[in-house]
Amino acid sequence: MNIIKVILSVFKKFAKNEDNSQIAKTIEGGEFVSEVEFFQTPGIVSGLTPSDQIVVSKIDGGGYRVGIASFNYKIGIEATSGQTKIYSSDNTGNTKQAEIILNSDGKIKLSNNSQSIKTLIDELIDELINFKTFGSPSNHTTDPGTITNLNSIKTKIGQILY
Repeated sequence: MNIIKVILSVFKKFAKNEDNSQIAKTIEGGEFVSEVEFFQTPGIVSGLTPSDQIVVSKIDGGGYRVGIASFNYKIGIEATSGQTKIYSSDNTGNTKQAEIILNSDGKIKLSNNSQSIKTLIDELIDELINFKTFGSPSNHTTDPGTITNLNSIKTKIGQILY
């Protein structure tokens, strides 16, 4: 097996595959290497970016080669024990755009480079709790039972998202 650099990635029909395959044009040792079909884990499809590193293996000792694993060395992603991280990058592979973190404690974080879903939901619930009306009568308030229910929902969301 070799680790080689991706110079271009496209989806197209390839070899005997009737469906679209992700094809990586690669460069190895400074010379052009033929197209490589990239295999991915079922249920996850991601587009390779230029300069990603992929592990390539020959099939049947012949000229057919497949990519079986990839890594983007330009973005530093570290995971703690038991944690799984999924992220997207810009087209160049240089900047992390969005991230899903599955923590070992069962919590999930969904975010982009500026906001998280949990924070937005918390802000929405806080705004609902402090909901104000105007007009007659001017002293409308939120029913205490509604505030209790909203806080209960916020707690449940906090048990899943962070």
